[in-house]
Amino acid sequence: MAHPDEKMKETAKRFQEEMGVIGEAVKIYSAKWVSADSIIKQPSDFIDETKLVFTSLTNRIMRENNELYRLLDELPA
Repeated sequence: MAHPDEKMKETAKRFQEEMGVIGEAVKIYSAKWVSADSIIKQPSDFIDETKLVFTSLTNRIMRENNELYRLLDELPA
């Protein structure tokens, strides 16, 4: 975020803010599905929410690889 390139700063800020949202979602997910009992009581909800969390994390990793790290590679040394 302290990089002199404006595009890099904006991208880093966006990624940081997005990670806060994803982190909060994972925190809520972890608190809700804290035991096997909670999963047994609502298995379809658990599956749906697990897929959502995994999709969010997978998309984030792909965007980091395809956008953030590519931008870093393009910056002058």
